[in-house]
Amino acid sequence: YFGGKDFVSFMRNHSELNDILESDRSLEPEDIANILLKKKLLVRCDRVVKSVRPGKKKLSAFPSHLEIYDYQVFSEDDAFFAWTFVKRRTLWQTLLSFFWPFLTLAICFFLYPHQVKLLIFYPCAGVLLLILCVLLLRAMVFCAIWILLGCCVWFFPNILAEEATLKELFQFWPQKDDGKQPEWKVRIFYEIVAVVVVLLLRRYHASDEAATASVGPYLDQST
Repeated sequence: YFGGKDFVSFMRNHSELNDILESDRSLEPEDIANILLKKKLLVRCDRVVKSVRPGKKKLSAFPSHLEIYDYQVFSEDDAFFAWTFVKRRTLWQTLLSFFWPFLTLAICFFLYPHQVKLLIFYPCAGVLLLILCVLLLRAMVFCAIWILLGCCVWFFPNILAEEATLKELFQFWPQKDDGKQPEWKVRIFYEIVAVVVVLLLRRYHASDEAATASVGPYLDQST
């Protein structure tokens, strides 16, 4: 997709494209876009997320999620347009999409050696475990700072961000939300919940250790 301002600037910087229109070569970029919209070669879209993300001063120039706009009229102001036809795939893309499932099945089943399957399995499992640990640690740090200080501070990579760029995705510097701080009653409630959860986990963990210690001598005698 592309933005309305990008379309206007592209048409004005490449005036030789108007020669394709022959008798309509004097049309303005806005008129050309409206003709494409009427012929349903273009469709106007609008961003799904219309609020500014925490830590940002303006909306993303290229949002990751769009929805079809009700009024199919060209506009330069924060309007996006998508082509209604799909670009033809190349031969290599077609062959790769055909053979990729068979390659996956060959890796998962008996065709590949055991060492190859381990070489693929352990790195994938390690990356997945790393992502889950980072998300869990990130959530724990956020909850602790929010309960104690009432601030929304995010550490570690923002993996779940929808509109973040590749640079922002791996940004470790904390981002503080300048929004409204939570009330002290809400913070006290979550503090009580956190303390209760910690006490319950500690109690069950202590009971498990006591049960293991009581069964230990009998296991030693049986062996």
